[in-house]
Amino acid sequence: MNLQDELISADRRRQQSVSRKFPIADLQTVLKEEVASEQAALTQMGLSANALLTKKYHWLKQHELNEYYRGEVFHLDDVRQVCMDYSMRMLPAHLYRGPLDTMFGPKVKNFQRQHQLSDKEVEENFFIVAPPEAFELEKKQRPVLDLDPVLLYKVNDNFYKLVHQWGGDLNIFRYVASWKRRNLWNMTLHWFLMTFMITMLLMGFFADTLGNAITLSLLISGLIGWMYYSSFRDSPDEMRHRFTRYNWDQTWTY
Repeated sequence: MNLQDELISADRRRQQSVSRKFPIADLQTVLKEEVASEQAALTQMGLSANALLTKKYHWLKQHELNEYYRGEVFHLDDVRQVCMDYSMRMLPAHLYRGPLDTMFGPKVKNFQRQHQLSDKEVEENFFIVAPPEAFELEKKQRPVLDLDPVLLYKVNDNFYKLVHQWGGDLNIFRYVASWKRRNLWNMTLHWFLMTFMITMLLMGFFADTLGNAITLSLLISGLIGWMYYSSFRDSPDEMRHRFTRYNWDQTWTY
């Protein structure tokens, strides 16, 4: 699997929740009428757009952007989810320090010429999705070469156009290893299970019965898990640095 395929899959799942009710050919017209009428009704009531209306509007906007950019325009939510699932970061291109392929420059130049981008747009609107080790962050990690980065162009605050992909495929083990970094509960469960397995191995030499070994292991691993959870639950700044739910677009890492 690769990062581009993961973005396409995430986008397809999100759009199916909107498009399954209507034929694709008729969906744009239907939703435009709905969005206009719903927005007018909400405006008369003095209310802003609700969540469902916002979802429909985003679908329409993405449909239009896909036609203009000839496909591969992704919503920010899809990019965020892939970054969380694989412990990736989406950061400005100027922070990237990983390898580039020979097609990177020509594709950027062609995209700039085709869409008549200004120097400021090129400087500010290109982002790269890659592992944190590939960026110049506040605390550097060891360099890695087994990457699967993609270059995205920021169309607006919610949509990004995929411009180029290079490097190797994503490893399924990266998805498994990233599971524990998604939130505090996952990391607590990870340490609970690790402690339980270690204590079970140790207790096998000292406990009289299997039941006693399991009981002691559960007590010890539960205590370790609770201590870990308690140490972070009241530290929002610490969690923003450690877990991908928060740090997928931050320039800081452990």
